[in-house]
Amino acid sequence: MFKELKDEEFSYKWVYITGFSNIKISYREIEDEIGKIQNNHKVIIQFFNSKLIASWQHLFFSVIHSLKAFKQGMNISNKLELEILLYTSAQHQIKVAIERFGVNEEIKNIAMIILGNSKEEIENSKLNISELINGTENESVLNIDGKKYESICNNFNITQLEIETTSVSSKQDDKMEALKDIILNRIAFLVFEK
Repeated sequence: MFKELKDEEFSYKWVYITGFSNIKISYREIEDEIGKIQNNHKVIIQFFNSKLIASWQHLFFSVIHSLKAFKQGMNISNKLELEILLYTSAQHQIKVAIERFGVNEEIKNIAMIILGNSKEEIENSKLNISELINGTENESVLNIDGKKYESICNNFNITQLEIETTSVSSKQDDKMEALKDIILNRIAFLVFEK
């Protein structure tokens, strides 16, 4: 899905957020090709382990806060892709962010963002990536299910008490929404934890 980045001071105008399932190649094997795609289309591409992504909003707000951090000189990393990974993980340690949210040979479902100034260049990048990774575009890997809910809670150290306090009811859908809200708050407060 395309989302417009409306702040005129951001260095990019659009972000494309999606997921892929049934990936059949390792990232290390295609790393150079991804770099070429980024250079050819003037985009930024970042992949994530989808099992810890709470929603498309999780990625979108990580992008927004990363761009703001760069704009304000508050960035942790000198590379925007890594900054987005840090905000997505809601913590400052690059090594930990890569271990938890990065992709490796064992991961078959990934989330992906592409930042750019042209929808056409982003779309062309996405097509190149789709061919390269031999996966099926599948935004449903961004959604929370029961198994993912537990993994996300464990990764972000979110307690059931925190969820119950934030949730409007004890229904599972409301708890999942509360979980997303808690993560978005942690992303927003990351800048203050320096």
